[in-house]
Amino acid sequence: MSVESIRLVRTDMDLWHKASKAVMTMDELAAEKTGWGKRSARYSACDAAREALGSSDFLIIKKALTHVPWQDRIMNSSVSTKTLAPCGFAVFYPKDRDIDWSPFKEYVKKFVSYRFHRCLTLVKEPIMAGFKLHDIPHDSLEPLQSHFVSMQEAGSIPVGLRHDAFLYVDYEALQSLNLDRPFIWLCQPQEHSTAQEHLGPVKVDIKHVAPVLLMRLTQRDMLLEGRQLLM
Repeated sequence: MSVESIRLVRTDMDLWHKASKAVMTMDELAAEKTGWGKRSARYSACDAAREALGSSDFLIIKKALTHVPWQDRIMNSSVSTKTLAPCGFAVFYPKDRDIDWSPFKEYVKKFVSYRFHRCLTLVKEPIMAGFKLHDIPHDSLEPLQSHFVSMQEAGSIPVGLRHDAFLYVDYEALQSLNLDRPFIWLCQPQEHSTAQEHLGPVKVDIKHVAPVLLMRLTQRDMLLEGRQLLM
């Protein structure tokens, strides 16, 4: 193709774009601008995830997203819709005004975003839109499990979040931000746990809160349901 032809093609394309915009309503133009903004933000998040997570992380996330159909299980729950599949965890933080918990919260939020965006094409949109970490201030005078159960009974835990497990942060977890592998605590009320799980809270690498931890607990639900069907 000659240089003149290329120029003509570019000119035609420019004219086509201008003509297309000329017939668009203000609402359509605003929607197009919003759409471009969302796509740009998503591309930036994917780039940040690739820089933060290596090939081994990629393989772990890929396996978590494809090993079992746990995403479908969440999306088929009664609280899910076509565009939103509520899921996630309640997260308890000590009610201490002298401690700034925001760096920890931001770190967790950042790595949840990284893990989802690292294999974005494998994440179902309703799952990503519905995942939530629900922060709850906690008074140390009340046992965590009792607090969690009482909130459940009062309907204070958002629908879709895990009802058999919760996450919590203490001063040890906060200090782990200075370590190579920062962690958060996973606790499972004993009435929902197996005998092997009565060992107390478990440290969970913050990088694995989503989707790995969510996958494993949902997979357990699927296994338990399968056993019940066989009985």
